[in-house]
Order: sequence, then structure tokens, then C-alpha cells
Amino acid sequence: EKPTEEQKQLAEEINLLQIELHSLRKDFKKPHEQGASDAWNCFLFELVDEDSDNMALESLASMVQAENDNNTEMINISKNFFRYEAALKVQRVFRGHVGRRIFNVSKELWRSTFLPSAALMIQKNWRRMKESRTVETLKAKQNVEFLDVAALQIQRMQRGMVARKHTKDMLDKIHQDSKEFFRTHGKSEDHIREQLKNFSSDSYKDDTLDQRIACRIKRIIEYDDSDDD
Repeated sequence: EKPTEEQKQLAEEINLLQIELHSLRKDFKKPHEQGASDAWNCFLFELVDEDSDNMALESLASMVQAENDNNTEMINISKNFFRYEAALKVQRVFRGHVGRRIFNVSKELWRSTFLPSAALMIQKNWRRMKESRTVETLKAKQNVEFLDVAALQIQRMQRGMVARKHTKDMLDKIHQDSKEFFRTHGKSEDHIREQLKNFSSDSYKDDTLDQRIACRIKRIIEYDDSDDD
């Protein structure tokens, strides 16, 4: 029986695939001379030299069957490879998620232990600064109060000293004027003489007027000296 058009078309496609696989085997033969993997062995089925125009149906069927077997093996290898890669991806994602979770938990734990210590340190420094400012303010206030009291005391002492000196000067002047008034025997003697002319007493009957005046002036001077002491 002659092959149908569909069979001829299928044979041509298979021939093209065989040529492409043969070229791929040549390209990848050198890196895999020492050891071949399962994925590489699936391409190493036997290359049959045939004439595409005179190919027998039996040879075509055997080649199609071999290609189906190789495709099944390739699919299984691809599945296994995909499962392996997927498992690695899942493990990496899981490890990354767990690692991030551990990092976040460690970060929160570190913050929970560090923040109270930092808050205590900030509060301590703040209280220390406030205490220092309070002490400085109190010292400045005490200095101002002390200076005010000292100024008042100095003013009082100065005023007292000036007042005492002024009073002493006034008293000295009064005493000096009083002594000079009685020592000059000026107007005071005439005044006393006029008073004693009309004054009569039994104790002064035998005394002359001059004696009585001298006695009176002497008493006044003695009285003045006793006040100075």
C-alpha cells in the first residue's frame, strides 16, 4: 500500500526533527563525553539513515514509537526537574519568610529591650539637666538676695556712721560754743551781774558782788564739764 498524504507529511516532519536532533547531538557531544545525564540520554536514540521517499511503514512506526518513548522520558525528567526546582523555590521562599520573621521578631525584641533603657537614660539626663538649672537659679537668687541684704547693711552702717559723726560734731560744736561763751566773760558776766544786783540772800551778805559773780560762773563751768564726761 502507498502511504497517504498525511503519512508523508508526518514522515517529513519526523525527518526534520531527526536532522535537528542530530545537529544538537553534535553540538552537545563534547561537554558530555565523560558522563551523560538523563536529560541528555533522551536525545541519544539511534539515527537511522533512510530515504524519506522510500521509507517503509515499519521503520516509520518504530521511529514514531521510539520518539514517543523518548518524549515520555523527557516529560518525566522535566517533571522531576520542575518538582526539584519548585521544591527549592518553595524552600527558599519558606526560609526567606522564616528568616524575615526571625529578623522582625529579633528587631522587635531588641527594640522592646532597648527603648525602655533609652527612655530611662533620656529621663535621667533630663532630670539631671533640670536639677542643674534649678540649682543655678537658686544660687543666683541667693546671690541677689545676699547682695541686696549686704547693700542694705552697708547703707545702714554708712548712714549710722555718718549720723554718729554728725552728732558728735554737733555736740562738740555746742560744747565748744558753751565753753567759749562762759570763758570769755563777755556778755554773760554783764547778764549775771544785772541778775545779782537785785538778788539778796543771807549766804551772800558778806560777799562782794564780784565774788558772787565768779562763784556763779564757776558753778556753770563745772556743770558743763560734768555733762561732757
